[in-house]
Order: sequence, then C-alpha cells, then structure tokens
Amino acid sequence: MPSRREFLKDLMTTGAGLYTPAMVFAALLQDKKNPQSTVVEVKNANVQAEGRRIRAEIAQAMVFVAVRRLSGEKTDKNAWKHYFKPEDVVGIKVNCLFGRGASTHPEVVMAIVEGLKLAGVKPENIIIWDRSDGDLAKSGFTLNREGPGVKCYGTNGDYEPTPTRSGSFNGRLSRILTERITALVNVPILKDHSIAGITNACKNHYGSFDNPGAHHGNNCDPYLADLNALPAIRQKTRLIICDAIRPIAEGGPALRGDYAWNYNAILASTDPVAIDTVCWQIVEARRKEIGLPPLAQVGRPVRYLQTAAQMGLGTNDPNKIGAHHVAPITPCTPVGATTGGCPDISSHPHRSMGTTRVAPTKPSSWATTRVAPTGRVARHPPAFASCSAGHIPPAVTRCAPFYRSRIAWAGS
Repeated sequence: MPSRREFLKDLMTTGAGLYTPAMVFAALLQDKKNPQSTVVEVKNANVQAEGRRIRAEIAQAMVFVAVRRLSGEKTDKNAWKHYFKPEDVVGIKVNCLFGRGASTHPEVVMAIVEGLKLAGVKPENIIIWDRSDGDLAKSGFTLNREGPGVKCYGTNGDYEPTPTRSGSFNGRLSRILTERITALVNVPILKDHSIAGITNACKNHYGSFDNPGAHHGNNCDPYLADLNALPAIRQKTRLIICDAIRPIAEGGPALRGDYAWNYNAILASTDPVAIDTVCWQIVEARRKEIGLPPLAQVGRPVRYLQTAAQMGLGTNDPNKIGAHHVAPITPCTPVGATTGGCPDISSHPHRSMGTTRVAPTKPSSWATTRVAPTGRVARHPPAFASCSAGHIPPAVTRCAPFYRSRIAWAGS
C-alpha cells in the first residue's frame, strides 16, 4: 500500500486505475486523528427488488442510518433534529434532467421527507424541486404546487430577475433557492459526466440556475466551485444525501443502461467536496473493473475538486476525510423458516421489547459491530432472534435488515 502522500498524488494524476475499492477506502482511513469532514456510506443489496424497483422501507432504513452515523446522535429523531428546526422551510434539490434510471429515486427522497417530519418540519414546508415540472414528472415524482402536504414542483423559469455574478459564475438563480427555502438537502444521483468527469453534489446545482450551458468550459472548472461558493447554496445546505443505488460509470449524465451498475448505496455528508471525492473514486473503481481508462486519460479530469478545496468549500484530501462504511449482512430469517426474509412482527407481543445501544470499545483500526438501521440491537424471543424490533416506521410492518458496521475510529 502506498503512503498517503503517494496515494493522493496518484489520485490527482491518474485516477483510481491502480487501486481496488477496498484499497481506496483503506487509504481514506489511514491514521486520521482529526478528520475535517465525514462521509458515511451505507450499502444494502436488498434495496432493489425485481425489475429494479426500489424497496422504500429499505431505502428509508439506509438513509436513516446514514444520517444518524453522520450526526453522531443516538436516535433517528435527534439525528434529523441535529440538522433541521421545526420552523425551517426545507428544499430537497433532486437531479431529474434525464428521467427514470438517470435521476434521483423518489423512494430516497421520501425517506428524507420522513426524516424531516421527525425533526418537526411541517409537510407543507418541504419542497421537492428541480429545474422543471416536466423533469420531475418524467422521473416518477408526483407534482404538488398548491395542494396540501409536501410540495413538489420545478422552477419553471422563475429565476431571479438580476444575474448573480461571482468569480466565473454569472447566472440567475432559482427563486425557490433564494427566496422560498431556509434550508437545503442536496440529493444527487452519482453519474459519470461527459465534461466534468462526474456529476454529484456540486454538479447537481447546475439545475439551480438559468444558463448551465455557459458554465461547462475547462471541465466545468472553476465554474462549479464558484457556483457552490454562493451564499444561497453554501449557507443553506444542511445535508447531502447521494443516491448511489445504480450509478453510471460511462456515457453520463444521460442514461447508459449498459454502464449503470448495482452499487446499492446511500452516502451522506455535509461537505460537498469530500462526498464528491469519495464518489469520484467509486466511479473510477468501477471503470477499472469493467476495463475503462481513468477519467483523466479520456479528457475528463475532475478538476473542480481541487479548486473547490482551495476555495475552502470542503476537503479533497483523503487524509482529512473520515469515511464510515456501513455494509449489510444477510436479511433476518425467523427460526424454522426455510427461506430468507423478515417475518411480520407488527402485532408480535415482544415487538416493543427494550433495546440495547451498541457501545464497542475503540479498536486499533476497524470495529465490527452488529447494529440495526436505527443504531440499536434489539432483544428478541427465540423465534425472532435475528430480527430487529422497535423504531420501525408505522407504515413498515416487516423488520429491516441488520447492518454490519465497519467504522473508522478517527480519534472518536
């Protein structure tokens, strides 16, 4: 394994072609006593059902455990309250330009909505938004501009009358961003990009202003950094939730089904540069796996990350990123069952039994602990010994899979 300095130099010059995904994460986790930024990744292959349908209850469990890990709070409610206040008007910025298969999954967004409700945010003060109504509708979202409950609508040309100018950026921002919301959740889908190299947290805001086509030169650098430095974006962003269930490794940002793959992950951070750095390496690792060259070798270096880091928008230094990787184990199987799956325990008399917090001792490098998506391990009667109980959303009657958590103890 190369030194951290050598690793970083290789990443910036040749991409991840020399490294496996495990090596990338190992390098991110070397001797970080004081990480400046945290990125949490939660994986679960069961999030997709037949026909690539997203299992909403598993997507919600993944989002919730990611936010709880990121916040450091013990409960889901406190985790969401860590970032949002009841009086907030929260915008959820999705990426829907290219329709189903190349857009943020509605199930991931609805999981975020449930989290915001836990924090006390009123449904009518939640706005799911993107560039246009048409983009949202073709990506599977139900429009609601004036009706009760959670809102969902596009900017539809309602930009500020006067352009915002800052550095290389010159464009009119969506009034949803500048006037209607007080807090922002950035929810990109991870994809290769034909110019910028990747599209993720930073690039998602090319749907937040009127003239993105004028901001693509030089691999979108320094345009992306200047855009994300704007106060309307930087000061309002509370949380970034990346939909990496089926990323695209080549041919993006449009859908290229032959280059989409089942990564089955949700990533969370508050640092757009750190999460884009980790996601860039996920794409590079996949490209290597299927025989594609690194992005830099095909004229698409991810230049903007270095510029954004130099501007103080976050860190792209692996030594300063605390990466928490949460991977699932096999879904629970009730005693005596012949096939896998979770029993319906909604009416089981022991469903509300007490729970015990996981409190592992600090290890030398990795800690392996068995935790539920809510961060708790439940005590069960023998017939349900491998199932989680309690803290299950009311609409979910089947227990969610446990996760095996490998945590980087970066001075914690």
